Amino acid sequence: MNDSTRLLVIYLQDHDAAAQAGQALARRCARSNAGTDLGSYLSDRFLPQIESEQAALAGALTAVSAAPSQLKRTALRVGEAAGRLKANGRIRSYSPLSRVIELEALIAGVHAKQRLWTSIETLTGSDGHRSLPDVSAHRQRAESQLEELQRHHTHAAATAFSPSSEQQ
Repeated sequence: MNDSTRLLVIYLQDHDAAAQAGQALARRCARSNAGTDLGSYLSDRFLPQIESEQAALAGALTAVSAAPSQLKRTALRVGEAAGRLKANGRIRSYSPLSRVIELEALIAGVHAKQRLWTSIETLTGSDGHRSLPDVSAHRQRAESQLEELQRHHTHAAATAFSPSSEQQ
């Protein structure tokens, strides 16, 4: 394996592990916000889209003769779980601050995912990477996911930080 392919494998494995942790975060956020517009969006649209995207990422790993790194997946899942321990202004319950922070993490993840798809698009068809999958639809979908998550974040921040808003 040449150096550029080795670096691409590491890059894809890193994104694969981050996607697994992001999916766990999105599931938890969907459960915590069940019965709301945010919970419905995450459960009905966002999580199914992530599953489709993970299949494309698995295809990219296969195209470069690599597999997901279980060590990286485990490390990031542990990190995601540890993130739940941060102070959110409440001892035992979900807080409006939790919603804001979770949405910011999901937005950051989708930004990174958008860059991943752009990187793969740049390589698709180039020498040595002809077998990479077409991911242009995933890149475009990431753009719409960002818009939707940012809309929910704006609402969550207004709810959490407005003195006149009832804390949910």
